[in-house]
Amino acid sequence: MKNTNQQPKVSRFKILSLLLAFLTLFISGTELSFCVPSTQIKSGLVGPKSIVLDEGNNHLYYTEYTPGNVCRIDLNDPAHPVTTITSGLAGPECLALDLDHGRAYVTTRLDGSLWRVELSSGIQTRITFNMKSPMQLVLNEAKTHGYTVDFIEGRLRRIDLTTGVKKAIYKGLTKPAGIAVTKDEKFAYVSQQGPPGEIIKIDLTMGTLVESVTSSFSSPPFYLSWADTGQTALYVSERGTPSQRNISRVDLATNTKNIAVPGSDLPGQPYGTAIRGMGTPLFVSMTGQIREYDLLDLSGPVFMAVGHVPSSAITTEGYADTVNLMPGYFYQVEHCPFGGKVNIFGNFTNFLASVPGAVYYAVIKTKGATSTPLSHTWVVSRWDSTVNKYKPFTMAPALDGYKYEIPVESDGKYHADLWWYPFWIMRWPSGENGAHSFQIKLFDSTGSELPLPAAFAGLNNLPLMVDNTLPLANIDEIRQKNPLNATTLIEPCDIVVNPKNEFFFKLTAYDNNGHLLRYRLTALWGNNKSELISHDSYAAHPGVPPGYSWLGIFKEKVLESSPWSASCNCAYTFYLHVVKRTINGYNYILWRDWHKSITINFSSLAKCN
Repeated sequence: MKNTNQQPKVSRFKILSLLLAFLTLFISGTELSFCVPSTQIKSGLVGPKSIVLDEGNNHLYYTEYTPGNVCRIDLNDPAHPVTTITSGLAGPECLALDLDHGRAYVTTRLDGSLWRVELSSGIQTRITFNMKSPMQLVLNEAKTHGYTVDFIEGRLRRIDLTTGVKKAIYKGLTKPAGIAVTKDEKFAYVSQQGPPGEIIKIDLTMGTLVESVTSSFSSPPFYLSWADTGQTALYVSERGTPSQRNISRVDLATNTKNIAVPGSDLPGQPYGTAIRGMGTPLFVSMTGQIREYDLLDLSGPVFMAVGHVPSSAITTEGYADTVNLMPGYFYQVEHCPFGGKVNIFGNFTNFLASVPGAVYYAVIKTKGATSTPLSHTWVVSRWDSTVNKYKPFTMAPALDGYKYEIPVESDGKYHADLWWYPFWIMRWPSGENGAHSFQIKLFDSTGSELPLPAAFAGLNNLPLMVDNTLPLANIDEIRQKNPLNATTLIEPCDIVVNPKNEFFFKLTAYDNNGHLLRYRLTALWGNNKSELISHDSYAAHPGVPPGYSWLGIFKEKVLESSPWSASCNCAYTFYLHVVKRTINGYNYILWRDWHKSITINFSSLAKCN
């Protein structure tokens, strides 16, 4: 796979230097410290706010509030030169790119407008105005309309990018700043500074509140960005004092928040974030500058990581555990099996240095007494310096149907800078449940196997526990206590008139394999009213090896001794959300929902507002 293309002028990911540092710690046995490595991309900026990454061209766009600029940084050049696209806008807050048509759309806070800017000429066209304080802006997939939130008016709007027609989708937000919209445009996630500061989920079709995702903020939440292409997590900027400011990662399957970049690593107030690919590295705009943070820990001399999970954070039984093995790491999971399609990363640099003559590699999977070489195809991005763009590159067996060429350049070395994602050695579509292990074999130019050094061979094992089975979820019964202290079964769609305002439930939130993560039972009613009425999680029932088992509950009564009571007469829907601990290395991938609806009409209760 030797190639004459030269590597980019600057090491954008700093992976080689980071890798050497991690390997030094690994070999010396020193405990790892998880401060987040960062690089200053640009300093001396005046009010940088929103940032957007153009991955194909390796450009970073940003707004500069005080001079009213939209600018572009060339990340290919080590000097990171800046081109001013346009200037004179009245307090530009957020920009969104339509690269297919060579345009940017920008919200301006001081004149309450939305502008279209031609990237080639900088020509400005006002699309709409009459907003009080528009903040973050996102475009739909077809780039026909955009969504924005208004900090002062508390509205979420959809704006037609051709006509400028505005439609209020949701009203009553409290100081909203950030917004992220799912690809199917079913839901929007909005950060509002409150009080309370929180991220909420809004149904864009119905214009209703679905839930409060999280309110565990110590400082006001600001802009949002998707943490991965599957849209399973969000990055959010938290602005406050140095001890309170953070960049946090919110997992949408569990509604949990973990710190990705702590305030100690943020020299200024954070505003916008932009990710490359699956979320590492992360670009952050902040007071006076833009920085790049390398979140992924690459510490293995053979196997480096599975997705976001470093190989050193995988237990001997094959479970991901960054909570106990890597406290403070940005991606926090505990005793999680793997499933779905997983990306395995390996140390090409060490292969070449440790085994002279290595040209090919193979990944061997073992389950029970059966070992099989993997033969899969996947697409990565490779830097092409002739056009200064990333181009798709297909990784496929080059010899004997399962031997892959080690991707070296004309100098015989592996250049991590050229690849996104770097060190990606296998894309494995996991299938059969159970314990699997992986080894690397190396081969010379003829395809003959090469012996591994003793130290290398001793570390050549990656255990992965696989579980691709969905959990069970069911609201088996809704029961009401009656005046005679007996109970009455309430069927779906019943109108309940018995005035005893005490209810409990029989629930199934169960996993046969013992890998349940959590369940949540929520009551929804009236005008966007909701209440979490019962929940439990693996954190309260930590398992022990080898299975780290928590089954959950099966047709079990909950709230019988402390019943739930309705607050008003209304139609009520009860939602049960059940999640397993199975991850693909980036997010939880297995869950089920169940819901039942009834109507409560008691003479003792008032009608809901």
